[in-house]
Amino acid sequence: TVLVPQGLWVLWKHREQWRPQVAATGLAALAFVPWLPSFLEQAGNSGDEARRIELMSPLTASNFAETWVTGFLGHPYDALAKQPGTAVVVLLVGGIIALVLALAFGGARVRAPDRPVPRHVGLLLVCAVAAPVAIVLYSLAPDRSFLLARNLIVSVPYAVLLLGWAITMLKPRVAAVAAGAALAVLAVGTVRTVAPERDRVDARSAAHWVDSNAPAGATLVDFPGPHGIRVYVKPSRRVVTASEFGPDDWAAASRSGTPVYLSYLDAGGAKNDSAPPQAQAVGYAVVEERVFPGSPSAIAVRVFAPRE
Repeated sequence: TVLVPQGLWVLWKHREQWRPQVAATGLAALAFVPWLPSFLEQAGNSGDEARRIELMSPLTASNFAETWVTGFLGHPYDALAKQPGTAVVVLLVGGIIALVLALAFGGARVRAPDRPVPRHVGLLLVCAVAAPVAIVLYSLAPDRSFLLARNLIVSVPYAVLLLGWAITMLKPRVAAVAAGAALAVLAVGTVRTVAPERDRVDARSAAHWVDSNAPAGATLVDFPGPHGIRVYVKPSRRVVTASEFGPDDWAAASRSGTPVYLSYLDAGGAKNDSAPPQAQAVGYAVVEERVFPGSPSAIAVRVFAPRE
């Protein structure tokens, strides 16, 4: 999302440096080669994923504002009320607004003299808004949305650099106070973010448990989400979505007596305690469940087996 505006900026402002830009972009692409199989799998499911996201986070003015603030000031997998908290968000937004107003209208009382605006500030601004603009444009299509805070992360470093530049435009004493406040907020946020309860879902352990306990022929029915369990199971394991595992599949598993494993984010009652109707029709029931904690919610794995 940001490589395109960066490249266009170089061609516009520093056309003579296009070769280093191409080389740097190529090296960055090489670094992501190990991630290519996962990327291709996600790209293949992007349409279904966009439709699911649209159901829980449609493109509205209020959703966009909350997602934008969460992506830039909060935790991408937590509500603002939990991380960093409503009071902290109000203070952060108020501080940023005060900084902008001070630079715009404070004049010589707060601004450092003879401090011109560097040319690269425009590039930082473009990259800071690149991801939000791209997500909005994509989400304008019917029944599609990528409006999630985690999808804005790529623009966060540029926004932080803009904030740092704005602080350097202040007089030394004022800048020292602003920088101290920013570092204090960063320190508190870092400590809270790395707390155990903020850890990502332990999909690796969940996948290892499935592979260690499920027979070789057992299918894993996965409700896709940010847990990514399908990335960590053995390549030989059959992994399908719920829509791909229909009544005929349940009937075939029942005839062979094979258990079926189902994984999903345990987001406060996302699934009830009964088996799916098509599983009940062939006599399957929940015989075991394991829950692996994490944020935004735990990942649960349920085992369905024929009733004896």
